[in-house]
Amino acid sequence: MPLRFEKVTESNKAAVLSLRLHSFQKGYTESIEESLEEAGKHPEWQPCAVYHGEELVGFTMYGYFAEDSELWIDTIVIDRFYQGKGYGRKLLEQLLELLAERYLRKPVYLSVFSDNHSAIYLYQNLGFQFNGRLDTKGEQIMVYTFED
Repeated sequence: MPLRFEKVTESNKAAVLSLRLHSFQKGYTESIEESLEEAGKHPEWQPCAVYHGEELVGFTMYGYFAEDSELWIDTIVIDRFYQGKGYGRKLLEQLLELLAERYLRKPVYLSVFSDNHSAIYLYQNLGFQFNGRLDTKGEQIMVYTFED
């Protein structure tokens, strides 16, 4: 199931904005609208539509911040109709491959609320580890370090 990451443009923006989470997930991530607004203010962020074939299945946003030398995954959304089918795991696996190539295997950071057990399970299963830090919203920070 190869996924394709495409830049969010005017031609796919409406479709990206139509992606939805389940209601119980909404507090765990910023909305796609907020992510795109943030990307408009900070060019470090790279918002991407995620496709399986021609089907839009999700959205992600990552960014490299040279001043801190940190690479972050900010947002991961799999549309509620595609959840439970392996897309979240595949998105992260392929995104890590892309980031390793593009950013020379720099550590990758993300943050997660402590009660988001399914996300934590997925992140840990892929090799992310808690580093003991909290972000500005009180989320726990996890880091993925590429093996040599």
